[in-house]
Amino acid sequence: LAGAKGKEGGGGGAGSRTLFDHFNPPAKLSVLVGGDARGVVTMSAHGVFPIGVADVAAAGLGMLGGFFGEGEGLVESSSSSSFSVQHASLSPDMARVLVAFTAAPSSSFSSSSSAAFVATAAAPLLAARSREMCEIASHGSQCVKLANESCAEIDAASTAWSKAFGDFSSKMRALRERLATHWRHSDEFDPAEPTPPSVEEHFLSLLATGTVNDAMEEFFTHEFQPSAARRVAKTVDAAANAAHAALLETILPTAEAAVLRLAELQALARWRERVSAVGLSEVAVDAALDAAERHCLAAGVAIRAATAHAARLRAFFVLILRTQRVIMGENPDGGGEDDDANALPALNPGLLRELFRDGVDADALGAHLKPPSPPPPSAAGKVLKDRRAPR
Repeated sequence: LAGAKGKEGGGGGAGSRTLFDHFNPPAKLSVLVGGDARGVVTMSAHGVFPIGVADVAAAGLGMLGGFFGEGEGLVESSSSSSFSVQHASLSPDMARVLVAFTAAPSSSFSSSSSAAFVATAAAPLLAARSREMCEIASHGSQCVKLANESCAEIDAASTAWSKAFGDFSSKMRALRERLATHWRHSDEFDPAEPTPPSVEEHFLSLLATGTVNDAMEEFFTHEFQPSAARRVAKTVDAAANAAHAALLETILPTAEAAVLRLAELQALARWRERVSAVGLSEVAVDAALDAAERHCLAAGVAIRAATAHAARLRAFFVLILRTQRVIMGENPDGGGEDDDANALPALNPGLLRELFRDGVDADALGAHLKPPSPPPPSAAGKVLKDRRAPR
């Protein structure tokens, strides 16, 4: 309530707020007390549930205007005054809230010109439903925290994967263009069928025959050398492993925890004789629970997609590295004293055919890592119905 500035309707009309804690059973209770330049003091349990409003002017304190020498009430005089909270407390039965504050002209340099005032507000809803309010606020704040953690993990995994897979896609696009250019200038070009063979068809031919054409050989020799292929392979594999770990260790557990929290809120919302006065909406809680359950299922699907796509890409890089060794006249399985250190893994035709069927540069994982769109600000308060605070 301290330092209220500006006139009614002004952008700086809201003053600073103060928070006090009540430690009576059944649990720790926080009530947010705030005031504005109009002299309206509002109280919200846990900063969410409106439990009382006290209008200083309507409560018979209109003499503040005379105190400041303007005679037109608090609204006009508040621009030249300052307020500060001295005391805020609940009655033992939590049925009334009391706020004591002082008011003084901002231009005054003498403490003798300040005056003290007291405002009270009935809060029967707080007295009757403090336990439910505390439980609902606890579950709601934890759900928001879990959602923020999940979105942050998804965003980080998506950013790392997009960068790694983008580098790989750019190489495949360059190969696609080189193969198309080579085909247009080759004897195989037929003007009646101007569509060149796809890069997937070239790799299927490589898998079946073990040979490459001149364009692919030049690409793997000069533009995408073994060192570059190994670097891209390590980057893509690390990003896929990080995404898989984030999904399995953070995103899925947070989604499951949110489901449990929302299920508790759903049970409270269905206990209408206890929480109907608080304003917990059963319809909104049901919708939020359905969304959280879908999030759990989506996380499970994304985990399987990360595992499968990473395995296919590993098999594809093995094919590329073995092909590069054959082009350079080396044995892909080694051939010296350090056979075990130089040997490459064996080909996996099944995984390669799955990759070529969907497309070499098709991002089967990225679609699952797109962060969900945040709800509009107005949607955050729909779990609690719009209720006017009692005066």
